[in-house]
Amino acid sequence: MTDFRALCAELHAAVQLYTGQNPAAANIPANELVARLMDAMANTAAALAQPEPQGPTDEELMALAVAVFEDPFSTDKDYARAVLARWGRPANNTNEASQ
Repeated sequence: MTDFRALCAELHAAVQLYTGQNPAAANIPANELVARLMDAMANTAAALAQPEPQGPTDEELMALAVAVFEDPFSTDKDYARAVLARWGRPANNTNEASQ
């Protein structure tokens, strides 16, 4: 899964260097500044071209619940951890705050 936070940080750093907002830019040749910016833009384009991950279906969730709760000591937290381990953390598409 693409780490968009790291991707944004890479692009931000490259733009800061390219625009001279970072004092370190004075010591970097212009062609290297352009190369860093172009690399960051290429990485961004590649990440944006990937299809968005799909969440689990109801059937997949139910099958996982059956498997998790076969253990008599399983809890809702165990189920939540199993879901996150299997499908990751999808983007928050609701108006609720992310935790």
